[in-house]
Amino acid sequence: MSTTTLPTLSVYFDYLSKNRTKFSDISPNLSAAAESVNQSFQTVLSQHFKPPLDTSWGVVSALLAYGSYSSWLDSYFHAISGQVSSSWVNLRRAIEFICYCAKIYESDERSEYWRRQKDDMEARRKFSGTCSIPTAYKREKYRYLRPLMLSYDKANYYGAHGGFESLLGHYKDSSRNKINFTYPINNDGLILLIYSHSIFAGLNLLVAFDKIMSKYIHKNETYESIMYSVNESVKEAKREYYRMSNSNIIPDKVLESIGKNNTDMINILFNEYIEREEGRKNSDSNCV
Repeated sequence: MSTTTLPTLSVYFDYLSKNRTKFSDISPNLSAAAESVNQSFQTVLSQHFKPPLDTSWGVVSALLAYGSYSSWLDSYFHAISGQVSSSWVNLRRAIEFICYCAKIYESDERSEYWRRQKDDMEARRKFSGTCSIPTAYKREKYRYLRPLMLSYDKANYYGAHGGFESLLGHYKDSSRNKINFTYPINNDGLILLIYSHSIFAGLNLLVAFDKIMSKYIHKNETYESIMYSVNESVKEAKREYYRMSNSNIIPDKVLESIGKNNTDMINILFNEYIEREEGRKNSDSNCV
């Protein structure tokens, strides 16, 4: 491998800044939806979420909620900058935090497993058995998490692990004597795809949190207005994304249907994910 130029860190920083400005300007509805998700997260967590902070699980739920929000922010900023694989890594962590919320709900015992897992092997074993994604979430009660877990599956391959997929967009071209790479990614279509996905996943995180912590969220007219507005904003962003990615050829009736999750397809893909993961674990257990 060789390179004809040696960019400085400031040059890389300029590339990242230019990507952020470019995609904010060319996709106003996506930008508006991202801000709506951001403001909704902040308002829900600071004004409406009232966990019992005199309990271990209440404190941990607050930590997990903030962890999910801050990780989503990281995912969004990396995506719009062209740092696609890093965006997937952060989105994966945001999803983990929300899934763990569902498991530690009203359980001081499980919340302590989460707290102590780093240094306490027994706590780590119990935490892993209780909270492993996706196999610990097969039951019907966790169905609402399935869209997020499908994103989690993608994040494993496209960001979290050092596989071929995590380099997509960085590999530019090659010849007999040279391979060219680009940083950050300068493929507009790929950046738009991941940038959009991070926003849509942000809404899914909010909806899942609302489902998990409903008992401890103060749901007044203001709250209902927030959730309605962010849903509508993301619907408009989805229409804009599909128009942009399909050269404005999508019929109006199809655009009207965008924003509604295809639950049948989600369930099929989730079941395939479970089968693959259980098969992998069985295969691992047979290795010597």
